[in-house]
Amino acid sequence: MRAAIDATGFAALMMAAILAGVPAFAYLPWTAEMAFNELLDYPPNAKSGSMAQAVSSLAGDRSAMVFNPATLGFVESYELQTTLAGRSSGSYFDRILYSLTGICPVTERTAFGAQLAYSAKSERYSGIPTGYSFVGRASCGFRLRPDLSLGASAEIAHDAIRLWSPWFGYAELTRGTGWGLDASVLYRTPLPTVNVDLSILNLGPDVDYSRGEHCDRYETIRIGTSGRPVSAGKHQVVLSSDLAIARELRDFRDQEKMFRFGAEYNHKEFFYVRAGYWRQASYNHGFSGGGGLQVLDWVSVDVAVDVPDYEYDAATELYLTVTLTPQRSLTPHEEPNSR
Repeated sequence: MRAAIDATGFAALMMAAILAGVPAFAYLPWTAEMAFNELLDYPPNAKSGSMAQAVSSLAGDRSAMVFNPATLGFVESYELQTTLAGRSSGSYFDRILYSLTGICPVTERTAFGAQLAYSAKSERYSGIPTGYSFVGRASCGFRLRPDLSLGASAEIAHDAIRLWSPWFGYAELTRGTGWGLDASVLYRTPLPTVNVDLSILNLGPDVDYSRGEHCDRYETIRIGTSGRPVSAGKHQVVLSSDLAIARELRDFRDQEKMFRFGAEYNHKEFFYVRAGYWRQASYNHGFSGGGGLQVLDWVSVDVAVDVPDYEYDAATELYLTVTLTPQRSLTPHEEPNSR
């Protein structure tokens, strides 16, 4: 009898909520919020993916441009890069990403970069399309001194996603568009090969989706450091790490912290092996690895795999990156590990 009363009461409560105008997908703004903020760190490439994205302090490194545009101040060669990435956490890839990145030095101290990325989303077990997204970013780096560079980026992201409810399944597409700004500084310390950086990312207004979901923007502060403890002729080793503090900067009581660590070994700047580890709070963490090959003097190929272990989920992310560098040369301003 009590079970029948509970069931009747629950049904009445649901009906009252619907009649009162409470959306059936009331809990889904969190889902849309996470989906949109995830776009703001795109697009990664194979090198950053293999080093747990701990690349922000690598001077002159194209893989750091998303997280630290100041790295462009140390770039002195034209580059064109394309990346194909996929994430699988079930029977199908639930996200396929394609990105194109270009870098153009205009003076000895200044370089511009541009990125375009498209991502297609699908349901992990059935392959049913669930949305898509576009990201565009324009970046600039300016080297004030041989050891100090400043950078800034402007980005725009559009996300379309079919949110899911345990009561009604997938809803119609809901769409959101937003813009953001990044600012960063990169300093090459007096210690040989040691760099430090500071970035403030994703500054901008919150985003409202077309079906009423409100998404708070996650501003992020990233502090990173890197060094090259081994640099003996044919052999070089790079170690890097960073700390990211993400959430709304106006409320420091509610923050998400993520630690990242990366390592790279290269032999004659021809063969590269990389690994990384990241940890978020006390429950989410992941390992990554990969490598690269300088196929020709102006063509390089990189691959990576990232295996995150979330508290309630697990996934595998795969990356393939091809980079063209028509003018590949080292200068006193450029890091020897700039690939």
